[in-house]
Amino acid sequence: MTRAAGTRLALVALAVLVGLVFWWARGVTIGEEQAGTIADALFRTYVEETGEQSAHFSGPRMVAFDDGWEYLWIYEPCRETGELRIFVTVRGQASFGATPNCAPVRGFAVPPQKV
Repeated sequence: MTRAAGTRLALVALAVLVGLVFWWARGVTIGEEQAGTIADALFRTYVEETGEQSAHFSGPRMVAFDDGWEYLWIYEPCRETGELRIFVTVRGQASFGATPNCAPVRGFAVPPQKV
Protein backbone atom coordinates (compact mmCIF):
# COMPACT_ATOMS: atom_id res chain seq x y z
CA MET A 1 0.00 0.00 0.00
CA THR A 2 1.34 3.39 -0.94
CA ARG A 3 1.59 6.24 1.50
CA ALA A 4 -1.18 8.20 -0.31
CA ALA A 5 -3.52 5.20 -0.20
CA GLY A 6 -2.81 4.73 3.51
CA THR A 7 -3.56 8.39 4.17
CA ARG A 8 -6.85 8.17 2.26
CA LEU A 9 -7.83 5.03 4.14
CA ALA A 10 -7.08 6.72 7.47
CA LEU A 11 -9.15 9.79 6.49
CA VAL A 12 -12.08 7.63 5.41
CA ALA A 13 -11.90 5.67 8.68
CA LEU A 14 -11.82 8.93 10.64
CA ALA A 15 -14.81 10.30 8.72
CA VAL A 16 -16.79 7.13 9.38
CA LEU A 17 -15.90 7.29 13.08
CA VAL A 18 -16.97 10.94 13.34
CA GLY A 19 -20.23 10.11 11.54
CA LEU A 20 -20.95 7.27 13.95
CA VAL A 21 -20.28 9.48 16.96
CA PHE A 22 -22.70 12.14 15.68
CA TRP A 23 -25.29 9.49 14.85
CA TRP A 24 -25.02 8.03 18.35
CA ALA A 25 -25.06 11.45 20.06
CA ARG A 26 -28.23 12.62 18.31
CA GLY A 27 -30.29 10.00 20.10
CA VAL A 28 -29.13 10.86 23.63
CA THR A 29 -31.84 12.76 25.49
CA ILE A 30 -32.39 13.70 29.11
CA GLY A 31 -35.46 13.64 31.28
CA GLU A 32 -37.24 16.26 33.34
CA GLU A 33 -35.31 15.41 36.50
CA GLN A 34 -31.92 15.86 34.80
CA ALA A 35 -33.13 19.11 33.21
CA GLY A 36 -34.12 20.41 36.64
CA THR A 37 -30.68 19.57 37.99
CA ILE A 38 -28.99 21.37 35.09
CA ALA A 39 -31.24 24.44 35.47
CA ASP A 40 -30.62 24.57 39.23
CA ALA A 41 -26.85 24.37 38.69
CA LEU A 42 -26.98 27.19 36.14
CA PHE A 43 -29.15 29.26 38.52
CA ARG A 44 -26.64 28.77 41.34
CA THR A 45 -23.78 29.72 39.00
CA TYR A 46 -25.65 32.89 38.01
CA VAL A 47 -26.23 33.83 41.66
CA GLU A 48 -22.58 33.25 42.57
CA GLU A 49 -21.16 35.14 39.60
CA THR A 50 -23.44 38.18 39.95
CA GLY A 51 -23.27 38.38 43.74
CA GLU A 52 -27.06 38.37 43.87
CA GLN A 53 -28.88 36.74 46.79
CA SER A 54 -30.84 33.62 45.94
CA ALA A 55 -33.54 34.82 48.38
CA HIS A 56 -34.36 37.58 45.87
CA PHE A 57 -35.73 34.94 43.49
CA SER A 58 -38.97 33.01 43.85
CA GLY A 59 -39.55 29.81 42.01
CA PRO A 60 -38.67 28.07 39.91
CA ARG A 61 -41.70 27.43 37.75
CA MET A 62 -41.25 24.94 34.95
CA VAL A 63 -42.92 24.77 31.56
CA ALA A 64 -42.40 21.69 29.40
CA PHE A 65 -42.04 22.04 25.63
CA ASP A 66 -41.45 19.43 22.93
CA ASP A 67 -37.78 20.43 22.62
CA GLY A 68 -36.98 21.08 26.29
CA TRP A 69 -37.98 22.75 29.55
CA GLU A 70 -38.06 26.38 30.55
CA TYR A 71 -37.47 27.34 34.17
CA LEU A 72 -38.56 30.74 35.45
CA TRP A 73 -37.48 32.49 38.64
CA ILE A 74 -39.27 35.76 39.49
CA TYR A 75 -36.94 38.52 40.73
CA GLU A 76 -38.68 39.84 43.85
CA PRO A 77 -37.23 43.40 43.91
CA CYS A 78 -39.15 44.10 40.69
CA ARG A 79 -41.74 41.36 40.23
CA GLU A 80 -43.41 43.02 37.23
CA THR A 81 -40.34 43.09 34.98
CA GLY A 82 -37.55 41.07 36.60
CA GLU A 83 -37.15 37.40 35.88
CA LEU A 84 -34.49 34.82 35.23
CA ARG A 85 -35.32 32.31 32.52
CA ILE A 86 -33.27 29.22 31.78
CA PHE A 87 -34.06 26.88 28.91
CA VAL A 88 -32.75 23.31 28.93
CA THR A 89 -33.00 21.31 25.72
CA VAL A 90 -33.77 17.60 25.57
CA ARG A 91 -30.10 17.13 24.68
CA GLY A 92 -29.00 18.72 27.97
CA GLN A 93 -27.81 22.09 26.67
CA ALA A 94 -28.85 25.06 28.78
CA SER A 95 -28.96 28.79 28.13
CA PHE A 96 -30.36 31.95 29.67
CA GLY A 97 -33.55 33.18 28.07
CA ALA A 98 -33.68 36.36 30.15
CA THR A 99 -31.88 37.86 33.10
CA PRO A 100 -33.39 40.22 35.69
CA ASN A 101 -33.76 43.80 34.51
CA CYS A 102 -35.67 46.23 36.70
CA ALA A 103 -35.55 49.02 34.12
CA PRO A 104 -36.21 47.42 30.73
CA VAL A 105 -36.19 49.60 27.65
CA ARG A 106 -39.59 49.75 26.02
CA GLY A 107 -40.16 50.55 22.38
CA PHE A 108 -37.27 51.90 20.34
CA ALA A 109 -35.55 53.74 23.23
CA VAL A 110 -35.54 57.05 21.34
CA PRO A 111 -37.31 60.26 22.37
CA PRO A 112 -40.37 61.24 20.35
CA GLN A 113 -39.70 63.58 17.45
CA LYS A 114 -41.13 67.08 17.44
CA VAL A 115 -43.34 67.87 14.50
